[in-house]
Amino acid sequence: MENNLNMPKKGKYDIGQIVVSCAIIFGFVIFMAVKPDATLAAVNGLFDVLIKYLGGVLETFTFAAVVVSVLLYRRQVRQCETGRG
Repeated sequence: MENNLNMPKKGKYDIGQIVVSCAIIFGFVIFMAVKPDATLAAVNGLFDVLIKYLGGVLETFTFAAVVVSVLLYRRQVRQCETGRG
């Protein structure tokens, strides 16, 4: 049997992280319901800035993720064809 000492116990959740995440999502939804035009303008501005300054990095990361995904898929298919996986 595996050594499960390092695995978290079932039923133990970080309540603080859950509360903060829900509060952020709830706040965004409320703001989106009250002022949809301002929210969309802010999100659009954020995306514009990200693409302007980090466009190359995002494109490189996306390309690398696709290449890694294809290589992992091919390895899995090769293992299934040879009967090892």
